[in-house]
Amino acid sequence: MSTFEKPASSADKFFTVVNELRPPFVIQLLVEGDGAPDPDALYDALEASTAVNPGASLRIEQGERDAKWVIGPPPTLTVLEAPEFEAAHGDDVPFLMWPMDARVGPTCELLSVQGKHKHYLIFRALHAVMDGQGTLAWARDVMRCLRGEAPLGHESPLSVDDLVLRNPKQLKRRPYPGPDALHPFGPPNPQPIWSFHWRRVVADRPLESLATGRIAVALAEQARAGSDEGIVRINLPTDLRSHCPEERTTGNMFASLYVEVPPGATPEAIAIKVVQLLYKHEGIRPVGLYSTDKSGSLDAIRVKAYWDLHQLHATGLYCFSATLSHLGVLQGALLSGPGFTATGAFFVPLVGDSGCVVSLNGFDDHTEVAVGLSDRFQRDGALDRLAELIGAAVR
Repeated sequence: MSTFEKPASSADKFFTVVNELRPPFVIQLLVEGDGAPDPDALYDALEASTAVNPGASLRIEQGERDAKWVIGPPPTLTVLEAPEFEAAHGDDVPFLMWPMDARVGPTCELLSVQGKHKHYLIFRALHAVMDGQGTLAWARDVMRCLRGEAPLGHESPLSVDDLVLRNPKQLKRRPYPGPDALHPFGPPNPQPIWSFHWRRVVADRPLESLATGRIAVALAEQARAGSDEGIVRINLPTDLRSHCPEERTTGNMFASLYVEVPPGATPEAIAIKVVQLLYKHEGIRPVGLYSTDKSGSLDAIRVKAYWDLHQLHATGLYCFSATLSHLGVLQGALLSGPGFTATGAFFVPLVGDSGCVVSLNGFDDHTEVAVGLSDRFQRDGALDRLAELIGAAVR
């Protein structure tokens, strides 16, 4: 594993910069359960899985021409007590805001947290090195090792940019959406205090196929607030691993679909639109200046990202109104091990500074949603209203 390296994709570089501008830009999978795994056994499982998951031990290097990932410090295990933590919100939870540095590492870590009523295994991965599905794949391998099973391993150096370049029929570039979309809780506060808040919503029913459409429509209705004017656009990160089933990687292997929600749209219409985009393989086409060979160096992306964000807040219009990550249905059996039985799991919304952030997944027989909002839009109970409207959409 010490010789493993791979090029940093356009998404990797962009997320590295975002982590500098608005940290921590970290994927966080919280697995909630009864009991607690033995710390020594958990450490051994983490070590065993690390040997076949090099993506959990990376740091970034900027060369003369481009950036690449090389092996850095392995993921760490931290065991701690949090007697007031109930995983219902992100207020006053310092360990979920611990920073990570892509240049130094470690870029992944595992927390074993005893909360108020439940125990939590929290898999944290810098988004520059892993996406949601990659983090889930890593977590499942750790739990396989904890159960004494052989890990699958995810050792492919393939990047999403390389995958796109493998598909010449899809190389027609998609335009990146313009800054013309409403924020559901805009306009922005011109003097933020650089905080980010989230709420967890649980629905006692299985994840249904129309959940994405219901959430998109609810966000659109909130954004227009009784008016039929204004564009509402939802960013849907879409896993591309089905295009390379022979490759196993924990890295960023996704693209974004952009779905506009017109006035009067139904959840069924939005669901059909998403299926059409997937059928046309729209996700595998490169997007705008942040994609493949057009992305530039870390320094160039840093300048552009800072300027773009400044301009968006100045106008109060955004490239998308919300990001909705659909992570599928998680199985408790695959996230359980000796002494620990998983009873729920969800992804903490990524720290963001523009549109709303919504993480959606099923867990066995119930639905998990977590919603996040930058303090730029925290006024008049905006986050509570966001949680209420998303809860109504999935219950």
